[in-house]
Amino acid sequence: MKKPLFHYQKFVALIWLCIAGAVNAQESGCDPGVYIGKVGNVPVTMALDSTPEKSSEERRVGSMYYRVSMVDMVLKQESMETIWTEFDGDNKPSGRISLTCHDKQLIGEWHSLDGKKRFPVVASRSPDDGYNARRFSALKPIKTPKEPQSRSEAFPVAGPKIQGSEEPVIRGIKFFGTEPGVAKVNRFLWADLLANTESLLSCSLEFRQRFGENPGDLGFEQRLSHTVGPYVVVRSAIGFECGHGLRFGVEMATYRLTDGRKIDSSQWFKPELSTLWGQEWRATTLAKSVLKAGRIQMHKDDADCFEAAEYRLSDVYPSPEGFVFRGSLPTPFQRCQGTVDVTLPYARLAPFLSAEGKRAVQTIEKMPKQ
Repeated sequence: MKKPLFHYQKFVALIWLCIAGAVNAQESGCDPGVYIGKVGNVPVTMALDSTPEKSSEERRVGSMYYRVSMVDMVLKQESMETIWTEFDGDNKPSGRISLTCHDKQLIGEWHSLDGKKRFPVVASRSPDDGYNARRFSALKPIKTPKEPQSRSEAFPVAGPKIQGSEEPVIRGIKFFGTEPGVAKVNRFLWADLLANTESLLSCSLEFRQRFGENPGDLGFEQRLSHTVGPYVVVRSAIGFECGHGLRFGVEMATYRLTDGRKIDSSQWFKPELSTLWGQEWRATTLAKSVLKAGRIQMHKDDADCFEAAEYRLSDVYPSPEGFVFRGSLPTPFQRCQGTVDVTLPYARLAPFLSAEGKRAVQTIEKMPKQ
């Protein structure tokens, strides 16, 4: 006997409702993370942030960049729907994107604000740490004339503009020479440049997503401070504004060209000293020597800065005159960066040095000053 058709129709309808519900569940909750794909034929890298709490008035945000651009397009979701507005490098609306999620894949359409241009969007889930991989792989130094007899070369980094800037704001350095460790030091410096560039881009993006405008200060620069014996001291300065006030910092890193090693200066001092901090450190004879010399060396206008500074053996670098102890300062005293550094002659530090530290000093003192 032939079964009534309506039973079959109800069965199909039930299955369709189940499938549609599952698809809608996927579409309404696109996973946060990184997606790599194309808008039309143009390569694109996208990142979607987590959905804000329901009590929050904030919209869900994200970002994307085309090809290998160093300028992010900000994405803002419209009213918790599948439509996102794209904002260009000048923080002006430049398009809209409809996005749905299907099994770790974004599918949708980009269209211009007037709707006249439309391109398909397809992107697949990628590791979270891969957002900058495509554009960083295309970064390279801009060639600049090398000074005669110079053993280092400073360079700006290629690319259009970094967010909000009209000229390169990322500047690196590389060394020349026949020492075995030169190439390794250059790899260290390039990796450090990329890490700081990532921090700047992330900070700038956060500021733009929150305030809809570009941050006022953005930059990173490496430069050779000085050479002493087989060591080179590189000064790295970074400035940024993420929306929590202006921040900047300076690192003085020491590298040994003979083997390419980045020096941990705490190893130059006796082990019982290198682990101390705070009041324990201030109670040592070495700390008292540093603080006494500092009070003599400081300008009277820097007295407040000096009293706020803390000194660590991991933040010491060699100079022609002796070891320089760098003062670490809390945020309210950022303006004092560099003014509270204290130099002590190598001879005065001899009782506090480890065997490795004594060898380093002997090597420095044997070599002619440069």
